[in-house]
Amino acid sequence: MSSIAEIVLPVFFLILLGWIVRTGGLADDHFFRQANGLLFTVCLPALLFDKIGNADFSSSFNPRLVLATSLAVALVFLAGHGIAKFTGCKGSKKIYNNRRLLNQSFNAATPLQSSETPG
Repeated sequence: MSSIAEIVLPVFFLILLGWIVRTGGLADDHFFRQANGLLFTVCLPALLFDKIGNADFSSSFNPRLVLATSLAVALVFLAGHGIAKFTGCKGSKKIYNNRRLLNQSFNAATPLQSSETPG
């Protein structure tokens, strides 16, 4: 139980600290937009790169799981293309060329950024 508290309490503390900073008027919306941009485009990818680079995959690598996941992804991909061809969907190739969709799929902060309260 204490390990859950060690993980969850710092997150709630940061949320509370952000609320205090915003309601206390210590930072404006422009600061939060700039900080979100820095956090989600620089800091989080750097953290992921560091954690993946230092991970010990030799103890937890499961080739059967990798094979099963790869087969499931390939099956869904082929089924999607088959359904698109069968139904005559002409827009299926546009999905891969749509840069906005590609950027949104890699940006986990999109729902958070678009839910800011106006004015």
